[in-house]
Amino acid sequence: MDPRPGSLQARLAALLEATQAVASSLDLEEVLQTIVREAAGIADAPFVRLFLLDEAARVLRYRVGVGLPLEAERDIVIPLGESFSGQVGASGQPLAVPDCRGDSRLRYPQHAATYGLVSYLGLPVQLKGRLFGVLVFNTSAPRVYTEGEVVFLSAFARQAALAIENARLYAAIRQHAAEMEERVRQRTVELEEALRVKSEFLANMSHELRTPLNAIIGFCELLRDPTFGPLTEKQTRFLGNIHKGGQHLLALFNDLLDLSTAEAGRLHLHPEPLELRDVLESILRDLRSQADGKGLALDLHVDPALGMLNADPVRFKQILYNLLSNAVKFTPDGGHVTVTARRIADCRLQIADLPPTQSEISNLKSEMLEIAVMDTGVGIKAEDLPKLFRPLTQLEPVRTKRYQGTGLGLALTKRLVELHGGRVWAESEGEGRGSTFTFVLPPAGPKR
Repeated sequence: MDPRPGSLQARLAALLEATQAVASSLDLEEVLQTIVREAAGIADAPFVRLFLLDEAARVLRYRVGVGLPLEAERDIVIPLGESFSGQVGASGQPLAVPDCRGDSRLRYPQHAATYGLVSYLGLPVQLKGRLFGVLVFNTSAPRVYTEGEVVFLSAFARQAALAIENARLYAAIRQHAAEMEERVRQRTVELEEALRVKSEFLANMSHELRTPLNAIIGFCELLRDPTFGPLTEKQTRFLGNIHKGGQHLLALFNDLLDLSTAEAGRLHLHPEPLELRDVLESILRDLRSQADGKGLALDLHVDPALGMLNADPVRFKQILYNLLSNAVKFTPDGGHVTVTARRIADCRLQIADLPPTQSEISNLKSEMLEIAVMDTGVGIKAEDLPKLFRPLTQLEPVRTKRYQGTGLGLALTKRLVELHGGRVWAESEGEGRGSTFTFVLPPAGPKR
């Protein structure tokens, strides 16, 4: 795909398509391979190489490329400030050389002659002044890059830097989480402190990841504004995919931040009296269109003697939305989702037959408000029930292969319910037989 002769819209479409491909993974190796592959396509260049910065040695090392054999490239090291790419890395500015043959700045002239590398374009892969590497384009014949081409490809290089940063942050989170889990297994006496450290780390990382992600989402919304000109159907679809993916990642980071804050003991509630029926009806209205799209029946049954609830309105709605949206998501077309709310006189007797790890009945008040969400969905295997409320738990094969999710919603729900002085648990008769999620909270006062 050559951006040179195309219109502005064609260039934008090419950039969006390439950016979407680069941002589609958080695996660093896959991201790097995608960068050079997409770069070769949008620049119409047969040879593309990516050199990453070794900050300690202050050199650029070959990392990945297309068009040249690995054995010809893997030992190439370029000090910052030397040769073409070293100058790009040191200055942070693009450098285009239409014909580099005989140029004294060329560090590996024999290598260039052997593989027919004639023209050169080097772009800094950097974000907010931080250099990640240099993206190099070569052709086997002289080529003059226009200012528009350099600007266009530089925009792609910036997106490549963002993708590399996100992949590295993700790898750091995964590595640190794994290290923390190993420490927990080896030193159980330090469990509480290790979890606190991990939660704070994940909260900080989530915040750092959300900043560039919000920029991507905002950029998508800006491009969709008719003020900046009409978009083709293909461009609109690409923007929609990028925006949807960004919103999904943002939801993941928000859940991760909330859960980490709660586990670190820094999530504070602001309770106030709530009319439970009103809150339930509001959540159901929000989910009505999604349920109607699947032909689901949504039913609500509220005990007239229910009374008021004392809870943080934002966090309580978050609890209900997590449970109800899961029920809608995991219920096949034409199914039923039923919500019941009632006051129970002796909660400890009602849930005494549940496993103690789920009910912890000794810590509950006798009189509680019980909210249950029942669905006719995919159900849960008995051996999976104890895993449901663990962070990042993936259940196989029924629930995760067909439905996308963050793996954090139920863990966060459990923590929020417990912060309100309640308990939550799940019941199911098995796969394909639906499930019921129930939680209990203390009432605001005497029933009315």
